[in-house]
Amino acid sequence: MSALLACQGVVSGYLNRPVLHDVSLDVPDRGVVALIGPNGHGKTTLLRTLSGFLPLRGGTIRFQGEEFNRAPVHARVASGLIHVPQGDQLFTELSVEENLLMGAHLCADQHEVAQRLDEVFDLFPRLKERRHQLASSLSGGERRMVGIGRGLMANGRLLMLDEPSLGLAPLVIEQIYAALDQLRARGVSFLVVEENPSRLLHFATSLLLMDAGQIVWRGSSREARNSADILKTYLSGA
Repeated sequence: MSALLACQGVVSGYLNRPVLHDVSLDVPDRGVVALIGPNGHGKTTLLRTLSGFLPLRGGTIRFQGEEFNRAPVHARVASGLIHVPQGDQLFTELSVEENLLMGAHLCADQHEVAQRLDEVFDLFPRLKERRHQLASSLSGGERRMVGIGRGLMANGRLLMLDEPSLGLAPLVIEQIYAALDQLRARGVSFLVVEENPSRLLHFATSLLLMDAGQIVWRGSSREARNSADILKTYLSGA
């Protein structure tokens, strides 16, 4: 599979505090790559750098063969590189439907926007039932669905999800991943930061272990299952 997203030697951080050191990774077209590791060691920083919210201080980012080193956030979104942040960051005083439509603000074709909205409602029927409710009234699982749906409204080719199951009940996690499986079958690619190890081993095609701002291990889900150190240290309970 060709690389949809290719990063080489990425360096990034906050102000004068470097966080990422020489990070290289590929996400294949139609691939699912999971990023694991301790909290505070650079996983979210990497997603923010890839999406353009943090400046790239070194290295190269390419998406669909195009260099994205200095591309603004809106250009990355328009190309289909979508970041669904941890905590979803919804507009709480807007309705579910209005939040979803915010994801399609770069699309001028209203027929296309309506079609995307129908696809999100097909994927998450609960959101269709609550389309006119304020986002502030939603449960945690519903908010997560809106966050993912908003990314889909941008016609995402690659969804970067930051801990999609964090804090959710097991039944809701099942619903979220059932939807993600449908998207994967449709050809959407993923770069996922996740705290739920059992989900990673069944959903991802490959795993990357980040520690102290560097990728220190990489391999397939099968290789992770066969690695006692990885299982014990980072995937306990998988």
